Amino acid sequence: MSRWLNFVMFYAGWFACVGGAARGQLWLGPAVVAVFLLVHLAGTAKLTQEARLILVAGLFGFAIDTLQASSGLYSFAGTSVKPWLSPPWMVALWMLFATTLNSSMSWLGGRYGLAAGLGAAFGPASYVAGARLGAIELSENSLVSVIGIAIVWAIAMPALLLMRHALCRPRGMVAARRARVPVHGAAGGVMSAMLIAALVAPAGAATEIEGVRFAPQVRAADVNMQLSCVGLLRYKRFIKAYVAALYVDERTAPEEVLRDIPKRLELSYFWGIGAADFGKAGDQILAQNVDAETLAKLRPRLDTINSWYRDVKPGDRYSLTYVPGVGTELALNGDPIGVVEGADFAAAYFRIWLGDRPIDASLRDQLLGCSDSRASS
Repeated sequence: MSRWLNFVMFYAGWFACVGGAARGQLWLGPAVVAVFLLVHLAGTAKLTQEARLILVAGLFGFAIDTLQASSGLYSFAGTSVKPWLSPPWMVALWMLFATTLNSSMSWLGGRYGLAAGLGAAFGPASYVAGARLGAIELSENSLVSVIGIAIVWAIAMPALLLMRHALCRPRGMVAARRARVPVHGAAGGVMSAMLIAALVAPAGAATEIEGVRFAPQVRAADVNMQLSCVGLLRYKRFIKAYVAALYVDERTAPEEVLRDIPKRLELSYFWGIGAADFGKAGDQILAQNVDAETLAKLRPRLDTINSWYRDVKPGDRYSLTYVPGVGTELALNGDPIGVVEGADFAAAYFRIWLGDRPIDASLRDQLLGCSDSRASS
């Protein structure tokens, strides 16, 4: 296989794994990588040795990422069964990376010092890109995360080269060390891909506000919704209560949000709140936004959703997702609780935050107008 093809496959596989995870398509990366691995192995003369290197690199990567996540450098919240456990899409990326060691990165053989330096520089760049896309979450102190990842990758890159030497023993390694192939050439493609990914990631970056990250896109019932705006609700003007994010179709204008269109509202809390308080506050706000007849008609369904609310603790996140023809789903930390049917229910219930007399006018204006308080990505 040519080095250029190997470079292109890794680049495509990186975006399939990271981009797929960020959009909730956790299967996409492993599926694409599986195809690329078959293509790679079909074109190698040392099938057994190359397959062994790919497998060992996958196990090595699983251990490395699980260790880093367990130490708090970053989290796989939302893209793995456990925030600290390296998910299949990440393991697939390590296995795909192993295919470059004897191809587009073969020039690095024996250059352990250079490998450590490149790992320390571009390893963190790849993880930061993944965080900006929303596939992982860095720790609250992102500088600590970057430094920690740099240290780990300064060790991991030479270790991968040692694995390559032990498992494959490529004959041309000494010659490659003496050849002085320019790093900026085709042979340096994979590391360049990491850097490019970090630079282009902001176009689809996750948004952060008050230390809380929201994915750039969500999907529900085969409907894609884009992150529109985020906002902060302050209790008594000084206490940060929660941050919210509004997702709609990118063509939806602010004045159309309460119409019969797909939408999601995510609320991440800074304080613990009792289950009964959600229904009590919601009923009070709804009474200010709909007439008595409408409220009476909605009462059975309001009682149903109020009964679903649970106590929340700091860091918990509720989401309300409406899809026409399906209904309004209430979920806690990504786990669905139930669905309330009816476009009339959604039109009324979302008025709690987006109506004429919402729970907080400033929060409504932020969510509908992307005011200056919108977080930077």
